Amino acid sequence: VYVKPGNFSYFDAYIPTYITAGQKVTFTIRPMDAYGNFIKNFSYYNKKFIVTSTGDLAVDPALFCSTDFKDGSFSITIEDKKAGVATLSILENNNMPVLIKNEATGSMLPTVSITVVNSNPAKFAIEAPSTVEAGRDFVVKVIALDKYGNVVKNYASVGQDVVVDLKTPNGTLPYTIHAYKFENGIASIVLRYDTPSKVAIDAYEVGNKKVSSQDYYVDLYP
Repeated sequence: VYVKPGNFSYFDAYIPTYITAGQKVTFTIRPMDAYGNFIKNFSYYNKKFIVTSTGDLAVDPALFCSTDFKDGSFSITIEDKKAGVATLSILENNNMPVLIKNEATGSMLPTVSITVVNSNPAKFAIEAPSTVEAGRDFVVKVIALDKYGNVVKNYASVGQDVVVDLKTPNGTLPYTIHAYKFENGIASIVLRYDTPSKVAIDAYEVGNKKVSSQDYYVDLYP
């Protein structure tokens, strides 16, 4: 007795719940019947599907049909360059959502949530007042960013110590911020210069000036 799978009910896939910004991830979906039987000959069905997403999650392809499946499998690639939470859904051509059993979590829902985390440190941003009274302390924030502009919230564990240079007309004054001082990718340092002048501030990783900031200028008035 040959028992065929029943009618199509849901897709089975392994979709990671965490991806890194800028990382392309490919996963495979497989059609299943209501009893968990794999439908290998899915091209027999005449179905069209649309993949929708939220946030900046890019999906390739966004349109496919049952005849695109080879031996019952079809691959989808996703990518997101902005840290945060995105969602992915698959709709039939009648706009009805299709259940997705995600083997990564064991859940069966019409929407899959994906958390996008920052990639590696690539640069720093400087935040400080643009004008300060000479001789007065002022706070400078150093923000670690990846190449897509996301804050590197785990910099304390993946980054290196940072040198902050205060460039003055009389020379450069270097200061060091230890990596463990960064909280959620941000560290603060207090600077002061006593002579009225225009000074510049920049930051870079110890031993790796490729991970650096642009000069930030501060006017010190009398």
